[in-house]
Amino acid sequence: MGGVAFTLLLLVVGYQSGQFGGSNDYTGTFDLIGDMVRNGQNPYSIGLVYSPPVALWFAAFSWLPVQIAEGVVLLTEVAALRYIAGSWLGVGMICWCPLLAFEFALGNLNLVVGAGIAGAALGRGWAGVVGGLVKLSPFIAIREWRTAAIAGAIALVITLPWLGWWVDWVHNLLVALPVGNVGGPIVPIPLPVRVVAVVGLLALRRPWAVALAAVIAVPAFHYQTLLLLVVPVAVWFRTPARRGGAPE
Repeated sequence: MGGVAFTLLLLVVGYQSGQFGGSNDYTGTFDLIGDMVRNGQNPYSIGLVYSPPVALWFAAFSWLPVQIAEGVVLLTEVAALRYIAGSWLGVGMICWCPLLAFEFALGNLNLVVGAGIAGAALGRGWAGVVGGLVKLSPFIAIREWRTAAIAGAIALVITLPWLGWWVDWVHNLLVALPVGNVGGPIVPIPLPVRVVAVVGLLALRRPWAVALAAVIAVPAFHYQTLLLLVVPVAVWFRTPARRGGAPE
């Protein structure tokens, strides 16, 4: 309860002081993309780097009033946080991280990516696919491929009328990734250094190490992305070998 109160306090102070003013990721990106999809336009014409299933998800609620649509994104993020933490007690502990308030205010999808990484590292391949369709790196955390293949097949089937968008998505990724600053300034750690660290962590073959590798492999690693460092910690707490049972 203390952690939740801390996050709420940061949100209240942030909004009152104007720190969270202006557009967020929903009003600046998600709403526009959803409207384009519903109007029959190709959202990848404006450089979208989210996958086609995510673009269709935007279209499913962008027609709602802005406040309600933003609530959809917020509830999705809260659900993702609960999945990462494994319990509401864990959610309260993570709420002590100040970056969480910024995540909720900005309307980003970092927690969805984090949930994908956590699930994949704990042996749920489908979660890695869901997170990977948002920001790629959860794919490298996948250790269970049966449900991953099912999730991938579902993603492909629901986008059959828009198969060409997959090609456009890959093209936009190839254009954006070398630039490395999609969405704003990034943490100044050279990509080769991150790649070496990722390879070393994957070689450990431990759930927490795989999760950490996927976190630092996020293509555009912004300062807000540092929030995802709570994911390997949560995975470590939830590892069966540590807790003497099945993952939570």
